[in-house]
Amino acid sequence: MGDTEVPRAISAYLKALTDPEALLDGERITEIEQRLNDRDLDPATKLDLMLQLRTLRNVDLEPLQAEFIKAVPDYVAAYGLKFNEVREDFLAVGVPPEVLDEVVDRSSRQRGPGERPGTVSVGEVIDHVLERGGTFTNPQLIELTGASRGTVNKAIKYLIEEGKVVADRSRPINYDVT
Repeated sequence: MGDTEVPRAISAYLKALTDPEALLDGERITEIEQRLNDRDLDPATKLDLMLQLRTLRNVDLEPLQAEFIKAVPDYVAAYGLKFNEVREDFLAVGVPPEVLDEVVDRSSRQRGPGERPGTVSVGEVIDHVLERGGTFTNPQLIELTGASRGTVNKAIKYLIEEGKVVADRSRPINYDVT
């Protein structure tokens, strides 16, 4: 999947973070600046141009950020990855942690038709653990699946009883898929 095209919402937001001035309408700014040099401008027109210029120079990241937050889960899923696995990559390219927290919050609220928000079954948690393999902690599994603490505890208990997961004695407890 290495040839996946980066969605416009993601590339535009990253560009805005690294070079916010690229979002400015340079031609329009230059045009207004030139008009402001006209000494014959009446005060009302001058004020209007000054306000237009201020507005044009203001880079508003909110709309780009909102689209970015919506696009990230599908983009990451296209690679077969979980957001938790790539969070550090997003931080490395300059995405603020609070924006990434919003990605997690938004994606944990999204559910399919007929599903109640926050409803993840024990079976779904078990499937996730067995597909993913490796080592995990209870809090990591809650974050990755969006399941409640009780659901995750039931899934872990079942997996331990079935001999599919072993727990170590560290704190927090690490669980290893066998």
